[in-house]
Amino acid sequence: MHTVYMFFIRGKKPQWLVLLSFAVISFLISFADAIMSYISPIFIEAQVSSTFIMGLIFAFSSVVGIICDIVFPKIFTNKSHFFFLKVTLLSAILFPTTFLFFPQHIMTLFLAMAIWGVYFELNMFSSFQFVNSYIHLSEHTKAWGILQAFHSGAYALGPLLAVHLLSSSFELGFTAVLFFLGIALFLTLFFRIVFINPHSHRNQKKELHKSWISEFKVWKILFKSVWPLLALQLIVSSVDASFWTIGALLMQSLSQESSLGSFLLTAYILPATFVGLFLTKLTLPIGKKKTALICSALAGVALGTYVLLHSVVVILVVTLLVSFFMGIAVPEMKATFEDYISRLKDDGNELIGLQGSSSSFAYVIGPIVATFLASIIGIKGAFSLLGISLAIISLGLLFVTPKKIRMPQRELNEIL
Repeated sequence: MHTVYMFFIRGKKPQWLVLLSFAVISFLISFADAIMSYISPIFIEAQVSSTFIMGLIFAFSSVVGIICDIVFPKIFTNKSHFFFLKVTLLSAILFPTTFLFFPQHIMTLFLAMAIWGVYFELNMFSSFQFVNSYIHLSEHTKAWGILQAFHSGAYALGPLLAVHLLSSSFELGFTAVLFFLGIALFLTLFFRIVFINPHSHRNQKKELHKSWISEFKVWKILFKSVWPLLALQLIVSSVDASFWTIGALLMQSLSQESSLGSFLLTAYILPATFVGLFLTKLTLPIGKKKTALICSALAGVALGTYVLLHSVVVILVVTLLVSFFMGIAVPEMKATFEDYISRLKDDGNELIGLQGSSSSFAYVIGPIVATFLASIIGIKGAFSLLGISLAIISLGLLFVTPKKIRMPQRELNEIL
């Protein structure tokens, strides 16, 4: 087995073979999640008959996600990426299983959303730990570009199949999700046998025992260093969450004006898929942080013009531009976090949890803010205001973010 491991892992090409294998597994998980993301709101609304209650139920998954971001670094201090991947799949399987076999009750819906929040965060930890374990520091942007390409592709294709499945029954949709997750689980076991050497130092993490007070002290110290990136992720994720809430309403409105309007969310997803692959061939001289901030600002400027647009075609073109710039900004931002996670070594999970909490918080407040703004100034006006906010915050962060962010190793060591 060690010979097989050495054959696959050593050298540049084998490294990308490992990445491709992991990306395929991630695609299947995201594809299943995309189907559930389409079916779940319809299923839940049919159960509760209230859009407001449905919103509360969905927000619960993000609240659970924030709790997981706090708890996981504490209880999973010495776990490898394979552990997170394995538990991601097992918990993901529980999500549709809950809808299929549990009684149709509001508490079942909250339980399902809690499971969704748990496996979503586990999947995030798995991805960060994988890149940290297998990908060289200089290749982090390319790795995250590829992972985003597979992720975006899954979310572009998933709803198309979900529409077909839902035309038959909810049960068929949930069963199909279990089928795709079953394939992912099989490939994960294959991945474990072929690519992971249990005796490698990369899979032997030091056992750490921190009190909860120490955990919060670590978060406080890390926050002081990376707050500009956390602020960027918060606003970027809020815009993304808005597209999946009021964006769906805008798509419905535009489709009544023109058949092209039904492609709004497709225009938002597809460019990020191809841009992610494009990043594997691109090396930008201005650095990851500046690239993420500048591209976020450009995405915000483009989105800010929404309120001025009346042509469906022009709206789609502008949405393509927003997606293009976001498709560069997000992998660069993730790669920057990944660099710091690598430098933190045993405290890397704390930073994964900290950045994950900013994203989870965005998915709690993003839809609330977006729907509130839409009720006052209209959907396009809400998008414009969010875009202007994204541009202003990104440009502001561009001036206050240090060129080099120092990881506070000494302060962290004093806590242990």
